[in-house]
Amino acid sequence: MGNWKFESISLDNTSENYIDFENSDSFSLNSTGHFDYSMENLSLVKHGKWDLKKDTLFLYYHQPDSTRIFIIEILSSNSLHLKEGNNFFKFRR
Repeated sequence: MGNWKFESISLDNTSENYIDFENSDSFSLNSTGHFDYSMENLSLVKHGKWDLKKDTLFLYYHQPDSTRIFIIEILSSNSLHLKEGNNFFKFRR
């Protein structure tokens, strides 16, 4: 849980980040089971509910009504690394 800043989004876990982030871009998992994230350069704001089962994070979106499934590769007090298919998402506090 908590607030995370986007560090990188890459394909096949390469070091090449394919999105530029702003300081205001964030990903939040709160204790009530809701999530939200925003990415200014993409004019993207998303909300929904989240669930955790073992090492898998489920995001249930309100709009559009969909579910995304992420494998948690690293979770520490300062780092969160998620994998969805061939996409790798890295966050920091």
